[in-house]
Amino acid sequence: MCTDCDETNGATVPIGPQGPTGPSGGTGENGPPGDPGEQGLQGEQGIQGIQGIQGITGTAGDDAYTTLADDAIPLGGNLYQVPFVDAGFVVVGEYLFIEEAGTYKVTAKASDGITITLENLLYPDNDPTHLIVTKAVTPTGNRGEAGTDGVNAFLYETTDGNGIPAESTTPYSFLMRNETNTGYVFVNLNELKTYLASI
Repeated sequence: MCTDCDETNGATVPIGPQGPTGPSGGTGENGPPGDPGEQGLQGEQGIQGIQGIQGITGTAGDDAYTTLADDAIPLGGNLYQVPFVDAGFVVVGEYLFIEEAGTYKVTAKASDGITITLENLLYPDNDPTHLIVTKAVTPTGNRGEAGTDGVNAFLYETTDGNGIPAESTTPYSFLMRNETNTGYVFVNLNELKTYLASI
C-alpha cells in the first residue's frame, strides 16, 4: 500500500515531498468596536460615620462690669482708693464711669487685684461722695476737649424800625427787612407775591 500516494479519478498517484512554508499573510484590519455594555446599578450609600467628640468649652471672659466693695478713702490731690468686687478688667490708665459719682481715671491697681486708685477728673457732674459701696462701675471713654468759642454773629433787631417788635397778624407769614432797612415786617403770601412781581 502506498503511504505517500493520492487517489485521483481512480488512479493512484504518488505525492511528492512537501514544499517549504510560505510567508505569513499580513495582519487583517481591526473589526469595528463592539457596543458598550449597560451601566451597572449604583451601589447603596454607605453608613454615616460616627459624630466627632464635642470640643472643650472655652474659658469665659472677665465681666466688664462690677460694683464697689466698700466706700472710697480720699488720698488727697483728687485721688481716691476703693476696693472693687471684681477688677479683672481694670487696667491703669483706663477711664471708668461710676454710678452717680461720674467719670474717673485709674492711676494704680494694688497687688491684691481689687484695690484701685482713682483720679477725680473734676467734670461738672462728678461727685466723689457717691464713691460708696454697691455703686456700679463700667468702662467708659475720656471726654473730648471743649470746643473754642465761635466768633460773635451779627444780630438783627426784629423790630419794625420804631423799637416795636415785628409781629405777624396772619398765619404763614415771612419776616422781611423793611424798605427803609431799619427793621423788619411780616408779610403774608399774597404780599410776598406782589413784592416779587414788582422786582
